[in-house]
Amino acid sequence: IWTGGKIIAANRAAAARVTEAGEKYRYTRNKLVTELVELYFGYRLLLDVVDVRKEVLDGMEKHLAEAVALEKSGLIARAERLHAEVAKADADREYKKAQRDADIARTGLQNTLYLQTDTRPATALFMTDRVEPVDFFKHQAKECNPMLKQIEANRILAKQAYMKELAGFSPDIFAFGSYDV
Repeated sequence: IWTGGKIIAANRAAAARVTEAGEKYRYTRNKLVTELVELYFGYRLLLDVVDVRKEVLDGMEKHLAEAVALEKSGLIARAERLHAEVAKADADREYKKAQRDADIARTGLQNTLYLQTDTRPATALFMTDRVEPVDFFKHQAKECNPMLKQIEANRILAKQAYMKELAGFSPDIFAFGSYDV
C-alpha cells in the first residue's frame, strides 16, 4: 500500500523540525555564553582600567606636590601650579568614573550569574599569538553556526511541504499486488 509519499514527507518534516529546535537551543545557549564571557572579561578589563587610573592619579598627586614646592621656591609661576591642580582633578575624575564603570560591570556579572556575594574575576586578560586565516572561520561558520543549520532545517522543511503537496496529486491510497499461478 502506498499513500503517495505523504507519510515519508511528514516524517522528514518532523525530523527537520527536531533539528531546527535543537539548533535554536544551541543558538540560545551560545548567545548566553557569549554574553557571560563579554560581561566577565569586560569587568576584568575595567578592573585593570581602575588600576591604571589609580596609578595616574597617584602620579598627578606627586606632580602637584612637586609643583607646590617649586612654586614656594619661586622656580615656577602660579599658573604652572594651577595646571598641575587641573591635571590632578582630571585624573581624580577619571579614576572615580572608572570605579563606577567597574561597579556597574560587576553588578551586571553578578545578576547574570545570580550571585549575591562580591565577584572578582580570577582569569587574567590574554592575547592570542596566532590568528587563523579567514578560510578557517568561514569553514567553522558553515559547519558549526546554529543559525545556518536552522536555515538548512527550514529549507528541508519547505522541500518536504512541497513534496507533501505534490503527493496530494497522487491517489490517497494505492494498493497493488501480484499473483503467480
